[in-house]
Order: sequence, then C-alpha cells, then structure tokens
Amino acid sequence: MKKIELTEELIATAARQGVTICGTEAEIVLAYIKVHGYELLTDDDYKLYMHDKSACEDHTHDGTETIRGIVELCVELNKEMLLDSYSTQEQDADDQLELRKDTLILETMRAKAEKVIPPTVRRYNVVIVEHRKKLVPVLAASWAEAEARVREMWENGEVVIGQSDFAGIMISSGG
Repeated sequence: MKKIELTEELIATAARQGVTICGTEAEIVLAYIKVHGYELLTDDDYKLYMHDKSACEDHTHDGTETIRGIVELCVELNKEMLLDSYSTQEQDADDQLELRKDTLILETMRAKAEKVIPPTVRRYNVVIVEHRKKLVPVLAASWAEAEARVREMWENGEVVIGQSDFAGIMISSGG
C-alpha cells in the first residue's frame, strides 16, 4: 500500500470514486487526517484505506473507505475542534475563523460526495456521558472543608444524586 501524501494523489483517488475535489479541499482533508493521527493509503486498485497511526504499523486490519466516509470524519473532527476552540478561556478569533471556513468547505465536499456515494452502514462506538448536579448547602470554614464534608456525605449515602438532578448529556465517539 502507498501512503497518500500529496493533494494530487487524494484528488485522483476521489475521482476514481466519482467525486471531483480541488486542491484546497484535498489539502484540508489531508491536514485533518494527519493532525488527528491518521493516514490515508491506497493500493494498486486505487482502493482507499484509513490507518490509525497510534494503533500499530500493521495495515492488515485497515478497512476500505470511501471519500464520503473520510469527509464525514473530517466534518466531525472540525465540529469537535470548533467546540473546543469556543470552550477555552483564551479564544483565538483567527483560529475560529479558519475552522468556520473549513466547515463551509467540508460541508460542500460532503454534499458532493453524498450525491455520488451511498452511505456505508457500519458499527460505531458511541459514548454517552450523563451529567447530574445537586446543590448541597453546608456550613464550613473554607471551600476545601465544604467540599470534604459534601464528599463524605455523598460517600456515606447521605446525599443521593437522582433522576431529578439530571443536567444533560454529552455524546462523542469512543471506544
């Protein structure tokens, strides 16, 4: 298998799947893939593979991908990066602008790919983290003492966080 490193290589691989992309679009996809620890590969039949570099060097377990699937992954990665950029205390307006530009380009690419390539049904690992919160009034001389008292109350079953204390969920990909 050959690693796809040049925009021209990704453009050619996408074209073999019936999707026309330009150099800027290919550059954005390759950047998202690389930054997140993946690499794209192709074989002699121009089939597309995505490899998780953190997993191992062995490519035998890499499944075939479509350009649609790769773009959909990049859309999700872009959303996560944009959310992260807004959640930091020191927000970088220029970075956020670039991420929003990427959003427009990636969404356009996804629309092009959806017209040509049907969705692939596959198994996804989805993590749901449920958040609950409860206000527990406690008299204490300091925050550390208050926290310690409430922790002890919770550990002893004196404070129970139940269904009525539901505060929301966070859904993400995971394994």
